[in-house]
Amino acid sequence: MACLQPGQGVEATGFVLPVSLGEVAIALEDIVPRLINAAGCVDGCRAVVSIVDRIESCGAEPMQFESMPEAASPIMPLEGDQSTAALIDSWLAKGTILGEDGSYTVFVAFMDVMRRPLQGSWTASSITLLGTKQSALALIEELELEFACA
Repeated sequence: MACLQPGQGVEATGFVLPVSLGEVAIALEDIVPRLINAAGCVDGCRAVVSIVDRIESCGAEPMQFESMPEAASPIMPLEGDQSTAALIDSWLAKGTILGEDGSYTVFVAFMDVMRRPLQGSWTASSITLLGTKQSALALIEELELEFACA
């Protein structure tokens, strides 16, 4: 039985992620199994690993703020400090979760994020993981298409 059934969801809040897309994908590969296992939605099959196939912005129009303070910090940056400018938008990651019994399931992660490019971090105010139904053949066809386009 798959760790996350189609239509089954897990929500979490308050993650600080690295600013590089590749590093965010690697961080999600570690975070996703932990969230699924901690949510108690596993039916005797714990998630052991996840692989992120795709991560991209899905926001229609990112909002840019010239000054976005962090908790317990000044509203404007101190003289000589880096800008506190932030981009707020939505991101989507798609990947595969492998269960300890060898089963797999495809997941989609929706993230509302605040990126601080000059400060080197993202803050994911919320992450929603949703199990989806995809056959192995459909997954292979999608990967072949991506390989052909690369």
